[in-house]
Amino acid sequence: SLGGLMEITVAFKGMEVDQEIKTKILEKMNLLTEYLRPEAKIKITFWEYNKKKVSDGVIISGKNKYFAKSHSFDFEKTIDSLKNKLKIQILKSKNSISKGPRQGQKVRYEELNN
Repeated sequence: SLGGLMEITVAFKGMEVDQEIKTKILEKMNLLTEYLRPEAKIKITFWEYNKKKVSDGVIISGKNKYFAKSHSFDFEKTIDSLKNKLKIQILKSKNSISKGPRQGQKVRYEELNN
């Protein structure tokens, strides 16, 4: 859909996080948006496993799909690692860079109980 808004969904499975963490996640994911189509969809999911903060990310931008997973005992390290893994994939793919300002985005946070 031409001119569509970029969608960013951040989900938390069975965990509560404060607004500061949500803001940091969004800041990190926003660093990727300059490489994506304006109508791209980003979905990041976080959960805890063996005291580690685990995340996976899926980005769909045009015909390209990117997936990465990251984990650490530190939330920020998990976020940074996920962003870096996704960025490497995006930069490797051809035709993903679309120059120009972003028109805006739709952001959604989800609390998942299972």
